Amino acid sequence: MTHFEEIEILNNFYQTSSFFPMPTVLISTLSPEGETNLGAYSLCFPYYIAEKDYFGMFLGARNSSNTAQNILRDRKCAINFLPDKKRYLKEIVRLGFPGEETSEKMRETIFHLQKGLRAEEKADESFPLIISEAEQVFECTWDDFETIPPDGDGVVYHPPYNRYNGITSEHGAIFILKIDKILLRTKWKKALIEGSSHMPAFPVDYGFRNNADFWISPFRKPLRFPIPKDKGVGEDVVRAAALKLNEQIQWDEECFIRLKRIPKIFLNTALKGILEDAENRGVSRITLELLDEIRDKRNKEKKYN
Repeated sequence: MTHFEEIEILNNFYQTSSFFPMPTVLISTLSPEGETNLGAYSLCFPYYIAEKDYFGMFLGARNSSNTAQNILRDRKCAINFLPDKKRYLKEIVRLGFPGEETSEKMRETIFHLQKGLRAEEKADESFPLIISEAEQVFECTWDDFETIPPDGDGVVYHPPYNRYNGITSEHGAIFILKIDKILLRTKWKKALIEGSSHMPAFPVDYGFRNNADFWISPFRKPLRFPIPKDKGVGEDVVRAAALKLNEQIQWDEECFIRLKRIPKIFLNTALKGILEDAENRGVSRITLELLDEIRDKRNKEKKYN
């Protein structure tokens, strides 16, 4: 321990006792009057990513905030990802200042608002508007499963508290948000589907420090690092695994070469998915063209079973 020193773990340890890179997002919710409220958040991360009934996000918030109160009441929100333009970041910081009423802080916002996809599909329901300047938006619904009804006045809440979804402490809340829609600008959807190296310029937040300033890092182009060659599996391993799963369906040899890039721990799952898709199509031989079609189909799906 020649170059490490222990530091006391304090409240808000991610910014008072450490350096923790986080996203910077604006969350849209509906005020009691039906007006869209924008709140700035960084404790917002993927939560349910696979093998659940839905895909979900984690949101940590002060339970008396406009955003938390609106979610508790209305259960609807949208997570807006903004690019790292300096004027946008200054506005995000302003919108994150606590204590202001929705009408007061939204009156002079520089952002433009528009209907999201949920509002277009369900015209008889009210949904928070999304930010036109965003590069990406997650439209979400709070899943209040297994939650204890709140006991409080919107400022202070009393026990018992939920462990991880709903009111979790006197002043804290955690929301597990079901992702209903993911909206991307056209160029970013194209980049995802085509495997482009271009990515949106999202900032990285290091939190509120020294009781004085928010520290946000501008975007830098990500570096690309291919999988080490010695970490993959050989085509012989892929071939054996594929034939073990289904001896009736044949494979072109080029397919095994392509699939050897898959880490061994995920290989069987990937092969099962490919074989299932091939069976559903009624094909008896898997080719590179079929692999491309399966990949494109999955990339273009808007809804997941």
